[in-house]
Amino acid sequence: MKVLPKELLEAYHKRNILVTGAGGFVGSSLIKALSEVDCTLYRLARGSLEPVSGKAQVQDRAGDIEKPDTWCDIIPKIDTVFHFAAQTSTYVAAENPLADMRVNVGGMIHLLEALRKAGTKPTILFSGTVTQVGMPEDLPVDESFPDVPVTLYDLSKLTAERYLKYYCGEEWIRGACLRLSNVYGPTRVSSKEDRGILNKIVRMALAEEPLSVFDGGKFMRDYIFIDDVVAAFLYAGANAEKINGRHFVISSGKGVTLKEAFQTAVDQVTRKTGKKMTIADRDRPPGFSLIETRNFIGNPSAFIEATGWQPRFSLEEGLSCTVDSIAATD
Repeated sequence: MKVLPKELLEAYHKRNILVTGAGGFVGSSLIKALSEVDCTLYRLARGSLEPVSGKAQVQDRAGDIEKPDTWCDIIPKIDTVFHFAAQTSTYVAAENPLADMRVNVGGMIHLLEALRKAGTKPTILFSGTVTQVGMPEDLPVDESFPDVPVTLYDLSKLTAERYLKYYCGEEWIRGACLRLSNVYGPTRVSSKEDRGILNKIVRMALAEEPLSVFDGGKFMRDYIFIDDVVAAFLYAGANAEKINGRHFVISSGKGVTLKEAFQTAVDQVTRKTGKKMTIADRDRPPGFSLIETRNFIGNPSAFIEATGWQPRFSLEEGLSCTVDSIAATD
């Protein structure tokens, strides 16, 4: 990670911080950054977590966000919540909407109610998704675009966001939703089949497995490196009053087609290993979701203006780091 500004990290000095979904991609990456701060980190996850070294005091809690008593005893101590725990697959949501709702909507309500009852008015930063907007006809997308979700997953994420905004409006808490575009970068966490596609392409290229795209890889995406995402959440927490009750697009602001992104990943693998791969075209798989055919470029200027955050990694630089990390650990 590029060195974060000292004053940004100092905003979390002596703070009590809860990270839900602490074992996931974004959650574990954020914890790594905060581990160097003199703070108390409460890590909530379903399973066991890897040890963390650094200045932070770390306390772990195993539990499900669907259960309201999971965190009640620690909530009164909390200053800031980074809420990443979620069901993240479009296809899983389509197969079992009630289970998706229990996690993504019910989990948010349980958390918000625990925070409200504590009466301490903490800050909660929620991880949303840019696909909540649906299939925008115009690009780039900013916060003024209407939300027209086309999947049950996006509907549940949007509903959770609206609960968060309601509680902010009632002044029971402070908070905001950061809607993330396509996140990639070094991680040991395995993603769902329809998530973490660039990381998957890097792993496949390193293993010299066949690579392919559908529809010629013509659809546009806006990829953002994990370190920029972590920085965005830290800037959000440090500027809670400026972003309270709002949602923001968090993206690089630059669009590339799927074919271009995959080729950039392959080129980085070739440059570092000498392995040469080609990308074939293939038919859409059965049960293909409409959301996969979207075009998206984000406009993160509102968040930049509110917080001072800037995306700092180009796609080439981010994929270079990703290839190095995956090659070293796989």
